Amino acid sequence: MKNRYKKAMKKVLRYSVELEFGSRQPASHQEVLDEVKEMLDEACETIDEVTVQGVMHRNAAAKQKNRLFRGIYRACVKQGLLARRSTEDPFMPAYKLIGYTLPECNYVREPRPWQLPGWKSPWMLKWEWEKWRKLSGRK
Repeated sequence: MKNRYKKAMKKVLRYSVELEFGSRQPASHQEVLDEVKEMLDEACETIDEVTVQGVMHRNAAAKQKNRLFRGIYRACVKQGLLARRSTEDPFMPAYKLIGYTLPECNYVREPRPWQLPGWKSPWMLKWEWEKWRKLSGRK
């Protein structure tokens, strides 16, 4: 799971580096959003899934998502597609600055094996095996 979210993040970060350092020359901010929207959706959903399953802490997930949005924002500012952050609201989240809407997370954590019906601990299996061995007359 951890590799999956890293690969999804890498696509967006690679795009933002290409945009920032010149190999991509979009005409407008909307063109950038159209190109990166699917990659951002996939990355955000993957990060949400990894967080819900307990692989990643929620604060670390928020930092990683913010890293994606800041990369796109920084590249758009450098290309001249967006204005710099205003001084009147310096705490505006980066996803709002680029005009992105976060996908909703509807994931539910998968149950642990011992929470599922029919699960037996190794000790219970050993006890049943010894009981069977004793009843069947085997050593």
